[in-house]
Amino acid sequence: MNLAEVIKKCSMEAFEASIPCDIVFGTVVGIEPCLVKVGDMTIPSEILSVAEHLLHKETTVTLAGYEKTVVINAGLSLGDTLVLLRQAGGGNYVAIGKM
Repeated sequence: MNLAEVIKKCSMEAFEASIPCDIVFGTVVGIEPCLVKVGDMTIPSEILSVAEHLLHKETTVTLAGYEKTVVINAGLSLGDTLVLLRQAGGGNYVAIGKM
C-alpha cells in the first residue's frame, strides 16, 4: 500500500466515524425470523432491532360480558418497505418505520 492509499484510507475512516448512522430502505423478505433485504444483502434478525410500534400487537377486551381479541397492529408483512437506521460501519440496524 502506497502513501496515497494510506492517507485515503485514514481520511475515509475518519469521515465514516463522524457519521453515527445512515438511513437506508429495505424490503421485508422473512417474518419469523425477520429478514430484510437491502440492495443485494439480506439483514438477519441477529443484527436487526425492530421498533415496538412495528410489531404485531393484540389484546383481549371485555364488553358486556363478552371477550373479544382485537388486533391493534398487524405487524410486518412480506414486501413491506422499511426505513432503517444503519450504525456506522454497518454493524447493526434499527427498523424505525414503514413506507
